Amino acid sequence: MKTYLFTWEENYLLHKELQKRKEGFLTKHGPDTVLSMSLGQHTTTEIIQALCSSGLFSDNKLIIISGIPGETTSPWGTTDLEEQIVKYWNSLNEDYFYIFISPKPDKRKKAFKFFSEHCEVKTFSKMDMRTLPKFINEEVQRHLSEKYQWIIIDKERATEIVNIVWDDGRNLAHECEKLALAINLWKPLSSELLHTILTPLTESNNFGILEDLIKQSPSIYHTLDNLSSQGEARQGIQGSLLRWLKTIVWFGTCIQYNQDPKWLWLPPFTISKYNGNKDSIIWHLSAYSSLYNDLIDFDYQVKTGNASDTWYRLFIKEKVYSYFNI
Repeated sequence: MKTYLFTWEENYLLHKELQKRKEGFLTKHGPDTVLSMSLGQHTTTEIIQALCSSGLFSDNKLIIISGIPGETTSPWGTTDLEEQIVKYWNSLNEDYFYIFISPKPDKRKKAFKFFSEHCEVKTFSKMDMRTLPKFINEEVQRHLSEKYQWIIIDKERATEIVNIVWDDGRNLAHECEKLALAINLWKPLSSELLHTILTPLTESNNFGILEDLIKQSPSIYHTLDNLSSQGEARQGIQGSLLRWLKTIVWFGTCIQYNQDPKWLWLPPFTISKYNGNKDSIIWHLSAYSSLYNDLIDFDYQVKTGNASDTWYRLFIKEKVYSYFNI
């Protein structure tokens, strides 16, 4: 029996490692050998039964339990499940592999001490400039064509990238993909290219746009006008919209293919909002994807001088009406 406890500050790295392990396990041991569960989606009894079960066709199984040991602000009470796992620990299947995932476990609890002592602990820490250059190179290399595999992002250039898009792993990976695709199109790697292709991470208080879009509310046009009159910069609106649209497409794709969206590691309030409108999200999934791509293209047109910031509000209105008929 092999047991792990994954904790994180950088959820993209955890997600990446988890996908790698799941895919490797499925390749080695075949289908139906990976099981993911979480409190809130499953009962304590269901989780304990899975942990202590025996495989019908395979002696090997990877079981992933999310949310245990509990966090300080856990939305569900985890004490009962924690006590049950401790009680039946010696009954866990010796042939199985177990991964317990808790983003920020409450280290004051007895459960955390128990799991720390009985599991191999792996913490996915926030990246800094000691690790970011390697991460950026790996993400860029993943998307470079064979012709450009020789390109290396040095520390100075990596620092410039981080200064533009900040250090969030998921957002940084997305921006590295955009950069690689631009290089594949014969664009020389330069400071000018970085500022042309990359979207600055500018937090903007404009979630109302997305909320109106999800609810298919005509007030989205009024929200856009308000943001403009309040002096919101296009970059701020653009950066937020791209991140939110991306999470909607990921969420919708998970639901469409019967995958549990909790592995996207979105904030609970975001998952709750999306779940409440999942039928609408599925119905308009291609529209969200098209709007996302159009926004990226418009951003590029502005940065290359082929479009103006002043057109942005009308551009979004036109695309919303075209794709969603609001």
